[in-house]
Amino acid sequence: MKRTESDLPWLRRALDGTGAAMRGMLAAAGAHGQLRGVLGSALAARGKMLRPALLLLCAGEAAAGGEPGPALLRAAAAVELAHTASLIHDDITDDAPTRRGRPSVQSAYGKSAAVYAGDYVLISALRELAAHGDSRVAEALAACVQRMCDGELIQLSSRYDAGTDEAAYFAAAEGKTAALFELACRLGAELGGARAAEAAALALYGRKLGLMFQIRDDLLDWTAEEAETGKRVNSDFFSGVYTLPAIHTFADARYGRRLRELASAPADAAAAAEARDLVRLSGGIDAARARLAVLGAEAAALAAKRRDAQCRALLEGLAAETAEN
Repeated sequence: MKRTESDLPWLRRALDGTGAAMRGMLAAAGAHGQLRGVLGSALAARGKMLRPALLLLCAGEAAAGGEPGPALLRAAAAVELAHTASLIHDDITDDAPTRRGRPSVQSAYGKSAAVYAGDYVLISALRELAAHGDSRVAEALAACVQRMCDGELIQLSSRYDAGTDEAAYFAAAEGKTAALFELACRLGAELGGARAAEAAALALYGRKLGLMFQIRDDLLDWTAEEAETGKRVNSDFFSGVYTLPAIHTFADARYGRRLRELASAPADAAAAAEARDLVRLSGGIDAARARLAVLGAEAAALAAKRRDAQCRALLEGLAAETAEN
């Protein structure tokens, strides 16, 4: 969110409090030895704290401004720790050497240490929620993590399947990416005292925003250069993960057959360039961008139901910003 810190100083303070709560959750679990170094590396590589920011925005200034209650900060911290754990595990399955410009946990410490570190981060969050009587939040987070695993397994079951369709794609994306966005928005609204209708609208906003982030990330596999992303060009495609642009092209009578041939070809620069040309010519890029725009408009309409004017403006702005690609 480009305007968050300058427009809402209270949100910056609340995010600082969330960071402190995250460190406190991990410290309370009593990590020792090498694990402390692994956890420190994982926390140092965290990004913009988007999910806790969404939780706090959906709670609103009345709840999150000034001195946010400890229950609210624990919920925000737990959501971000769950996200951190998922990234540690993602880097293992992707064999990713870096995470946000730093060596990934699995690269720096090995896959075995990374597996245990990811588990430790997640369990620490759930343990601390339970220890403070936040059982409803703990149950919601556990259910969300289950959905995230379901989404990853749906994607895994479709790997290298050129017949996969949009329904399977969105089923995977709703779990592995959108579920945590949805949870953050719902928890924030509920802990902030929102009415049931507003909480439901904000939860749906979070789901649509999560889908947008997934589509935007998937578009990068077709439109960005390696220097921009740190990933090999078309790495998802040649790893058998077929996203919206490829799914659209597979169904195209003119270009689909050749793209299916390339999907099983060696992943060299010539194949990547040709695959990109096919996806562009078929309209696959434009189709994914059109879906992004539709989701952006739907998310903005849901954000408009937020009663807090400042928070509403930022949520609407985030939807518009994410829709730009």
